[in-house]
Amino acid sequence: MQLKGNLFLTNDKPYNFSGEFNNISVNRIFQQTGSEIWDRFNIKISSNEFNIKGSARNKKDALNSLKGTANINGSLYFQSTNEERFGAALLSLLVEKVPSISSISNSINYIIVNYGDIPTSLKGKFTIDNGLIKTEKFSIENEHNKSEMNASLNLANNKIDGNIIFYKDEEIFIESFIDGSLQNPEILVDGKIFNKNSNEKKNDIRKIFQDGINSLVDELLKIDD
Repeated sequence: MQLKGNLFLTNDKPYNFSGEFNNISVNRIFQQTGSEIWDRFNIKISSNEFNIKGSARNKKDALNSLKGTANINGSLYFQSTNEERFGAALLSLLVEKVPSISSISNSINYIIVNYGDIPTSLKGKFTIDNGLIKTEKFSIENEHNKSEMNASLNLANNKIDGNIIFYKDEEIFIESFIDGSLQNPEILVDGKIFNKNSNEKKNDIRKIFQDGINSLVDELLKIDD
């Protein structure tokens, strides 16, 4: 990491820094949140130019006053299992029996087929404004397909929200929504797993992966029992 900047020893202790960094392991930071789902990812990011400024008077001011930008390039590797691939195939077969799970099945299959065990590149820009990190059209792309993420992260409470758009043949295929804490985020898609009313909550793809796709398949197989 290369860094240069200034810290002024006045009451507000303002600072400004700029520089670059290379191959920072993001998943190690995520793993410290205690969420097991991040163990499945290997994410590294670099920036050839970042700038931050703010006030270091106290911890609250340090977060709330934080502003900056960073150009980001990186890599992502998602570890999938043979059991997940088999479960995803079974889930696809069950769509005819339970049409309402079509979005869920499509999302799971898309992730496994397009990102499971496939090196993927990351590219975009982060902006920081008063302790809120934002990104728009953050590219997640490999030789098979691409997705884009629009999201914001509140550094004060680690709350994240946004969406991920999955593309197929250059057109929007599925849109998922990110919501919750960085430690335990939900990645939500439409579609009802069971025959409940239309107010049923969107389904959390992250939790389905965490609990096991085969567990979902087992529940679906019990519908007509």
